[in-house]
Amino acid sequence: GYTGASLRGDAAGSRGFELRMDTSSLTRTRILPEPPKSTPLAWRVALPVLVVLVFAAPLAVRYPLVDPAEGLHASISQAMVESGDWTHPHLLGEAFLDKPILFFWCQAASLQLFGMTEQAARLPGLFFGALGVLTTVLLGCRMFDRPTGILAGMFYATLIFPAVMAQSGAHDIALLPFVNLALLFYWEMEQGPGLRRHSARLL
Repeated sequence: GYTGASLRGDAAGSRGFELRMDTSSLTRTRILPEPPKSTPLAWRVALPVLVVLVFAAPLAVRYPLVDPAEGLHASISQAMVESGDWTHPHLLGEAFLDKPILFFWCQAASLQLFGMTEQAARLPGLFFGALGVLTTVLLGCRMFDRPTGILAGMFYATLIFPAVMAQSGAHDIALLPFVNLALLFYWEMEQGPGLRRHSARLL
């Protein structure tokens, strides 16, 4: 509190007031960083369970390929394996350049490794679906916090459209993981620490 005011004079004889404050009773307040939010155990258990149920369990069920898209893509990948031409997708002897070749490569590799079965044809789509969940979690954790990232991954894993696209072997399911990675690199480039920022710029 204030201890009072005292008169003081200067060389010219003028008078002024000097105000003194007693700071002995004041305490220093230290601002601590906000502790990280803890992730509920149920969320950490539910996320891998959802991934297994949505993107792995369908492999245990054998049912015919759905026309036209699923059978069309599988036949193109099968032609890749049988012809040995992995650079130019073909359908009925004609070049098929309407879709990115990455998914055809993954599907053809699965057919070559696991045989010409429905499960092998669907494996790449399910893999990219699970990869979409993982990149969604990484992006949410980096931009916000871990609970938000896990919750976002659970939301994505339970959406009907991505689950159907993953099980139907469509190319679209392979798009989201790369979109998430592009957003993650952009975030690191703008907000990350020094090493991450420079690495994201290189990527």
